Amino acid sequence: MSDERDESAAAAEERPEATASSDDANAADAARVNDPGDAPAGNADQADEAAQAAGDASALHEELAETRDKLVRAVAEAENIRKRAEKEVADMRVFALTNFSRDLLSVSDNLSRALAHITPEMRNAMADVAKTLVDGIEMTQRELHAAFNRNGVTAIEVNQGDRLDPNRHQAATTIPSDQPANSVVSVIQSGWMIGERILRPAMVAVSSGVQPPAASGDAGGAAAPAGDETAPGANDGAGAGGTLDTKV
Repeated sequence: MSDERDESAAAAEERPEATASSDDANAADAARVNDPGDAPAGNADQADEAAQAAGDASALHEELAETRDKLVRAVAEAENIRKRAEKEVADMRVFALTNFSRDLLSVSDNLSRALAHITPEMRNAMADVAKTLVDGIEMTQRELHAAFNRNGVTAIEVNQGDRLDPNRHQAATTIPSDQPANSVVSVIQSGWMIGERILRPAMVAVSSGVQPPAASGDAGGAAAPAGDETAPGANDGAGAGGTLDTKV
């Protein structure tokens, strides 16, 4: 019993000492928190961390903007490549027959020339065999032009009085007419296009404009030299006769 009382007394004596040490530790922590000397160091660390975080955020925004710009450029480039490839394929389909079509134009020209020389009077006077031959030439020409149209080869439409277009017309000659200057008077050879490209320009005769009538004064001036030329001949003859008379 005496031993138990001694232990209880010892525990009671230790309890105030532990409580006192705990209070001292709390007071020391409070002093450190409230110590004005440590506050600036803590604020500076927080400011550095905030500045670093802001710098990291700015760098991330710049990187994001750069990545977005690269993505937009890549998508645009891919779209351009796709459109360019589609156009090349379409052009290849249209212009693959360019040389072949150009060679066939001479066939169309010969058929047109053959039919142009046959007038309605000549056709009416032909025998049945000849009329059948002419009908066959016309059918061949129509079928050839239909094949041209199916493959994108079309004739260039040219009308009298159209303005000369150097991209579609080729001036073969210049003639005076009642049409304005540099306008089409007649078509010598038809022109053709394949797609939107000129296969052969139309060969045309171009007007040089209306020629003014000759002035009457010019005609009189032209007649005067003729009289002058006659006069010297007569004088020469008279002079020769005078010389002969003298010799006689």
